[in-house]
Amino acid sequence: MGDAAARVEVLSGLVLFARTSRDTLEQVAGLIEEVQVPAGTDLVTEGDVADALWVLVDGEVSVTAGDSELRTLSAPAHFGEVGTLTGMARLATVSTTAPSTLWRIPSRDFLEVIGPASAE
Repeated sequence: MGDAAARVEVLSGLVLFARTSRDTLEQVAGLIEEVQVPAGTDLVTEGDVADALWVLVDGEVSVTAGDSELRTLSAPAHFGEVGTLTGMARLATVSTTAPSTLWRIPSRDFLEVIGPASAE
């Protein structure tokens, strides 16, 4: 899904971006690094520094904290926003349960685009 308009369309459908302007969505779309990963891949690990916001475009992930499974996310979905917006360490581990296509948006770049007012 390399087309910028298609990326903006997916982003605009996510709750995280519900009140985000089209111009800002276009800027965020320009930050996307698309990755494809097999099932069983840890994308973020509980306790690690948050370095990116993730958008699940295709596939499925499991969210766990400690020994507890918190939820399963199916595309389209996003995760990693808490750490990205607050600078807190990761609160959970997120692993693919199926081959998945994801968009990785580096935290620093994302915060530069949305600005501090949008992170509240």
